[in-house]
Amino acid sequence: MDEKTRRRAPFDRGAEQAIVALKKGAHLLKCGRRGKPMFCPFRLSTDEKYLIWYLGEKEKCLQLSCVSNIVLGQKTANFLRHLKPEKEYHSFSLIYQNNERSLDLICKDKEQAECWVLGLTSLLSIYPHIRPLACLKTGRVAHSCVNSPICHVPTNYELELLHHLSRFPQNMCSVYGSPPRKLVEKYGSEGFFDSSNLFYSSRQRTLSNVQRLMDEKLPILSNKFSVGLKNGKVSYQRKELTMNSSTETFSTELSSPTSGKGDSLKDIFMWGEGVGLFFGDRSNAFDTNGMKVDVLLPKLLESTRMVDVESISCGEKHAALVTKHGEVFCWGEGNGGKLGNKISVDVTHPKIVESLGGAFVQKIACSSVHTCAVTSSGELYTWGKSLVYEGGDSSYWIPHKLCNLDRVKVLKVACGESHSAIVSTSGQLFTYGEGLFGALGHGNLQSSSQPKEVQSIKGLRVKSVACGPWHTAAIVEIIVSRFKSNSTSGKLFTWGDGDKGKLGHADKERKLLPTCIASLVDCDFVQVSCGRTITVALTVNGMVFTMGSAMFGQLGNPWAEDTSITTVEGCLKNEFNQECLFGAFHVGVLTTKGNVYTWGKGENGRLGLGDTKDRESPCLVEALRDREVQTLVCGSSFTAAVCLHKSCTGKEQSLCTGCGAEFGFTKKGAQLLQLWMCFLSLMQ
Repeated sequence: MDEKTRRRAPFDRGAEQAIVALKKGAHLLKCGRRGKPMFCPFRLSTDEKYLIWYLGEKEKCLQLSCVSNIVLGQKTANFLRHLKPEKEYHSFSLIYQNNERSLDLICKDKEQAECWVLGLTSLLSIYPHIRPLACLKTGRVAHSCVNSPICHVPTNYELELLHHLSRFPQNMCSVYGSPPRKLVEKYGSEGFFDSSNLFYSSRQRTLSNVQRLMDEKLPILSNKFSVGLKNGKVSYQRKELTMNSSTETFSTELSSPTSGKGDSLKDIFMWGEGVGLFFGDRSNAFDTNGMKVDVLLPKLLESTRMVDVESISCGEKHAALVTKHGEVFCWGEGNGGKLGNKISVDVTHPKIVESLGGAFVQKIACSSVHTCAVTSSGELYTWGKSLVYEGGDSSYWIPHKLCNLDRVKVLKVACGESHSAIVSTSGQLFTYGEGLFGALGHGNLQSSSQPKEVQSIKGLRVKSVACGPWHTAAIVEIIVSRFKSNSTSGKLFTWGDGDKGKLGHADKERKLLPTCIASLVDCDFVQVSCGRTITVALTVNGMVFTMGSAMFGQLGNPWAEDTSITTVEGCLKNEFNQECLFGAFHVGVLTTKGNVYTWGKGENGRLGLGDTKDRESPCLVEALRDREVQTLVCGSSFTAAVCLHKSCTGKEQSLCTGCGAEFGFTKKGAQLLQLWMCFLSLMQ
């Protein structure tokens, strides 16, 4: 079978999610033939061919095509030696090597076991079932090269077969020999051969017949072997890994199933106010006083381990993510229908928005009251409370398409508390919602229930837009003359409520139309974000500018005052910044090195620094230092980071995930006490 033929067809959603969870991996309890059971990090290889785990620093693999069966429960000899009846429904075994060996695993709970069994069963379904060969030791042999069964090449049990054939009398005349007739009869019933007589015919075959049979009978093996005829002889050349018949360890010198960055699998880390509600366990989401639990340090969102995350957006008390398959999942507070699941109920783990049907969503945006999704075809869907009260129930409990944008393809959307802004693929800017303070940019204070184009910048191309509660900021491409040539440069326009100087203009007056910030006209901007009382913008050179209120230190400079436009330096001075995001009163910046810096209001742990103190200058989020952060997102009072999934290696499994200390054999009492205190601090 060539690679194109062998590539698996898509499974259903449940199986796909289970396979994603397998690729991300988990620590499972392995019951071996010798010694006590031990926890080992297991994961599926990125090419979905191998199950990989670590024993100490030694890497082990099991080729899934060698697995003949999956047995649920504790029924193998290894399990019987270490019987744990209370873990019966958490256990399963992979049977391989002629039904003589088993890989026996115990999961932390029944849900995890069901996930692993579903994923492995789905993957094994793509391999042809091959009957074990260990019991077959006698039979007639063929006596000519041409009459040898040309379909006999090492298959899933190739080395076991060669091992058993070595026990037969050496009276076979072909280069690789022919298997006993009973072997072919045994395997012939599995559909590999039409019948044993096909190969034991008294009629001598011609080379053309042999080649024809090879073409007909060996398509599924062409990815493993190069098979051809040369000088009248059948030649075989191994392409893949070889397996030691006495162990599950594979040679990885010629291949690297463990290499790469997890096939771009991603994890989500969250921290801040009420984030305990986002981690899927309602019992731990509230303290003894019924208050939502805050998380002071970045914490892995375990409930997304089965989701192939692409991007995420955070509102005030809910979040939404988009998968690589274009599906949308929402969770958090559900009042007003902002989760899109038809009911006003809080959800503690990501739940798919079924009502989007077959729409392939590429981008998602959340505000405090509603959610928006942009599809690959440029359509915009929204759900949650209507931005303009129209009487009666003003909420959309399921996604609905904005109908007056039929001729406009949407590229991106920004959501504020009371209004939203839309950028089309052609760079047009549309706004709708409450018009208070002139936040819509239409030159008046009128509200609009449907998107309307901002006429004052019509004809210009908008690159980025952001919405605060009552003000808006956009980066607009302007043609400038440089060195006797024309080029485009991103200029920062702001409008709406000018209180605290958050618009960046010389006065604090409201602006009803988009107005360029004169003092920053020489800068080339690429990104902008809005908070309640501040605006932050990023230039093409990686410089970060803030403007607005200095409250909580959110301007990023201890000497900055209200209304001043501030260049944020400090720890960012030697970094090149690629993203800047703003919550209600805190700022987050992602650098090209993957470092995350935060500052501003520290209440509820939204800065991810382990405490609730305010910061007046950028501080490195140490807890994410060893993670490769791809995207940073700020909610009103919490923060999220999307990171490349990091697979656990043999060396890393011996390190404490909290303090990084290495497990050893000396001073165990003191070491365990230290690690226990570290664990307790992480759980707080």
